[in-house]
Amino acid sequence: MNQNRGIMMNESHKSKGLHLMGEPEELKSVHIVVKGKVQAVGFRYFTWQTANVYRISGWVRNRIDGSVEIAAEGEKSDIHQFVKTIKKGSPFSRISNVSIYEYSEPRNYTQFEIRNSD
Repeated sequence: MNQNRGIMMNESHKSKGLHLMGEPEELKSVHIVVKGKVQAVGFRYFTWQTANVYRISGWVRNRIDGSVEIAAEGEKSDIHQFVKTIKKGSPFSRISNVSIYEYSEPRNYTQFEIRNSD
């Protein structure tokens, strides 16, 4: 009788997004530029709150051109939810465009912070 009745996870399972409970997913790091009415409306604070909800590390800051720049890193599914929420925006913002670039290597941020404008 086989006493090992647990689920064996192999690379094909992981490539389908499946992972054992407690096993960390692949880290994903992205750089986001959000355009629209995103300054002077609490959007950086909204981004910081959203990052904390989804366990995202990185930073957010206003840019001189009126856009907001975000560097974000977290588990792939958390980044997906974070980006989805950012695209919707805060109650006082109006998003006109979101550009997302994926980093090829982890950035190893340890927390999420609001930075001063560039």
